Amino acid sequence: MERKSNEIKAIPERLKLLDVKQAVVTIDAIGTQRNIVEQIVEQGGHEVFPVKDKQKALAENLESVMTDLVLNHKKKMPAPVQYHQQAQEGHGRREVRRLWYCDGATMLRPGTLAQWPTIKGLILVEREREDYGQFTGKASLQRCFYITSLPKTTAADLTGYIRGHGAENYSRLNRIALNLRKNDHTVKASIRCKRIKATSDRDYRLRLICT
Repeated sequence: MERKSNEIKAIPERLKLLDVKQAVVTIDAIGTQRNIVEQIVEQGGHEVFPVKDKQKALAENLESVMTDLVLNHKKKMPAPVQYHQQAQEGHGRREVRRLWYCDGATMLRPGTLAQWPTIKGLILVEREREDYGQFTGKASLQRCFYITSLPKTTAADLTGYIRGHGAENYSRLNRIALNLRKNDHTVKASIRCKRIKATSDRDYRLRLICT
C-alpha cells in the first residue's frame, strides 16, 4: 500500500518534467486520479486511462453505460458507439481484441461528470484468448473500461494507444534509461551500479533525467 501511495505521489512530479503537449498519455490504473488527469490536460496533453474499482463511483457508472451500449451494438440496435476489432494468432494461441468507443461523456451521471470534468470519451475493451495448447479449446474473456479526454478520435486510434501501452513502451523506456546511465560521467561506476544508485538516490535519478 505504501509503495502504491509513493507511486501516485511521484507521477505528478514526473509529468512536470515531460512535454506532453498534444501527446496522448497512457498509464496503469494506479494513475487514474483526478489530479493527474487534470494536470495532463493543463499541460496540453490528453489521456487514455483504465478505470478500476479504486474509483468505485466512476467505474460503476462507466460500466453501466458502456455495457448497455455494447449490448445494443451486438444486437444490431442503434447505439452511439464506434467499433474496431483486431485478431492475432501465434505462439499457440489466438487473440481477438474488440473496442467500443462512445464520445458522449454526457451519458454519465451529472455527479460523475462534476467530479471528472475532463472526460470526453468512454471506452470498453474485450480481449478474447483461445489457447490451442489446451485440448478443451479453453477460452478466456477479459473486459476493461477506459476514459479519455480526447474530444474527437476513432476506435481504431484508441486501439493503437491502448495496445501501445505495455511491452513496447517498457522496452523503449529501458533503452532510454540505459543510454542515460551510459552517458553519465559524474559517477565512476558500472552501468549496473548506476542503475542501483538511481533506484535509491532521488537526487541522482533526477540529475540523470534532467541532464
